[in-house]
Amino acid sequence: MADGGGLFLYVTAEGKKFWRLAYRFGGKQKTLSIGPYELVSLREARDKRYEAKKLLLEGIDPGEQKKAARAIAIEAQWEDGNTFEAVAREWHPIRERQVSERQAHRVLRYLETNAFPAFGTKPISAIKAPEVLAIIRPIEAEGKHTTANKILSACSQVFDYAMNTGRIEYNPILRLRKALEGGEARSLPSVTEPKEIAELLNKIDQVGSSFSILSYLKILPYVFTRPSELRLAKWTEFDLKENLWKIPAERMKMRRDFTVPLSRQVLGLLRALHVFSGRGEFVFPSPHTALPGKRWQRSILLWTRHWLH
Repeated sequence: MADGGGLFLYVTAEGKKFWRLAYRFGGKQKTLSIGPYELVSLREARDKRYEAKKLLLEGIDPGEQKKAARAIAIEAQWEDGNTFEAVAREWHPIRERQVSERQAHRVLRYLETNAFPAFGTKPISAIKAPEVLAIIRPIEAEGKHTTANKILSACSQVFDYAMNTGRIEYNPILRLRKALEGGEARSLPSVTEPKEIAELLNKIDQVGSSFSILSYLKILPYVFTRPSELRLAKWTEFDLKENLWKIPAERMKMRRDFTVPLSRQVLGLLRALHVFSGRGEFVFPSPHTALPGKRWQRSILLWTRHWLH
């Protein structure tokens, strides 16, 4: 759709619109990209046309000048510290406040191991989708599809942060997930049938272990929390009068407070446990130390896996 003086609106088959300027320089027909229709008004597009016409009168190719200006901006980013690694390390403390410490550490490790060595020192505005795909393909080839997706997700979050802070105009890998192979999803072992659940509960009653571990195994099916959230439960989190367990945000994966209603069976177990561990900080203390140690954690994990299988 022509506006005049070489300025026209280019419409793609998908319906996207871009302002462009057709001009001749050095006897060759060329096109200058001005910007998307949604962001550049008609008046702004005409002003850009006027500026380009002035450059042509001075014997300057507006397209080449635009490339030179972009190169200068990229070089300035090297000096200003707007590399991918610099932006990622600026973003990471924000991510730490949103997820658990373990998950935040895992995300940073993905970046340090895969992304930083490949393009960490490049300006984030100069990184293209094929460069990110290049670090993911070898991981896919090893059959590690989940890891590949997590690396892509970590990189995408860094690009989103860079876009929101004005370093880049768009996320270059926003649609890159479609290029990944995926992989076959597998469900973790679980007990879902009523008869199997009854059998599991009966077997828990027969566990020949410490009172702390036995109580843990009995309470877990009632509260449906992650094993670590129950394992590290503290007495200060429980309101036995209101029949509630209030897990603070810092212990939750999604960094949000979470309240669990308690059944009468759980209340009975907790009252019995209070006699056993009520003077300490943790509901399920280690049989060897005042805090839940690794040996006790392994015992819990082994028993849980044994009965689930």
